Amino acid sequence: MAGMCVPPRLRVSYGYKRLVKEIFPRDVHSSEVNAREMEKLTVYALTNTDKLAKIGLYIERRVGKKFARKEYGHLRCAIGVLHNLMLACHIDLRLFADSVVRLTKFLLRQMEAPQLQILGCETLSKFASTQEEAGQVGALTPFVDDLVRLCHDTQSNPDLRLQIREAALRAVMVLVQIVDSSLSEQLGKLMPGVLTNMNVPSGGDDSDRRVREVAFRLFADIARTLRPAIAPFILKPLFGYLDGNNCWSQGRQGNFVLETLQHLMNAMLPQHNYLIFLEMQERCAACARRGADPQVALCTARAVGTVASLVRGAP
Repeated sequence: MAGMCVPPRLRVSYGYKRLVKEIFPRDVHSSEVNAREMEKLTVYALTNTDKLAKIGLYIERRVGKKFARKEYGHLRCAIGVLHNLMLACHIDLRLFADSVVRLTKFLLRQMEAPQLQILGCETLSKFASTQEEAGQVGALTPFVDDLVRLCHDTQSNPDLRLQIREAALRAVMVLVQIVDSSLSEQLGKLMPGVLTNMNVPSGGDDSDRRVREVAFRLFADIARTLRPAIAPFILKPLFGYLDGNNCWSQGRQGNFVLETLQHLMNAMLPQHNYLIFLEMQERCAACARRGADPQVALCTARAVGTVASLVRGAP
């Protein structure tokens, strides 16, 4: 399979090979999983956990074959089998986690098959959601770079572009909720993508609205993790984005600053409000200098007023 490195073939039991094959529909373009046969495989996997690693490898090979033949229906079916096994066998996920990681990376990097990238985001979300052991979270952070790229997707088809971005944002949301402490140093990479999607015009179609809503929910999740130790990883890229995109002005961009700060203040813990005031203090000092842009100064003053009005407790 192009882009994947599958370990050397292991001897596998014909029993579960047959069970896996029976799950696939006759039509190679159909992705519908045979529920009855999936149940049989699940029972087999739960009662033969020592076979999970080999089952994972076998699914990998089937994905590789289906991809080479462009039988995307069956490829989706194979990933569906993997999703079901992750859910049913989550306690023993470590036994076939390597296969999940390789397949997820493979899907996320299919630049010529963007629908598979969306499937990769869904797979990553399910994989992250089923983490039971602290030792497994380290397998999630290597996906950050792929998700950052997808958050900035530039597909020429606007609907597809927004679908990819939405799927990537949802995957990031799961990561932030599960591994916030170990993900803190990655937030500097993630924040520009989140803010870019928050800043799409609100008057667009339904896809624009969905992406914007997901981005704002993700931003709130990130804001809830804000504390002094990780403030630089959140506030530096946040204010860097606002500065670099000339957001400190009137009109829609100025309103975006106020909206963003409102969401930040509402989501973060009240005892850390002072961190925002420290950032705003620097900007107020810059606005007081000779030659400062009056529009920027006015927007900054409005922002300070907005932040002050939302203080809960002493800053």
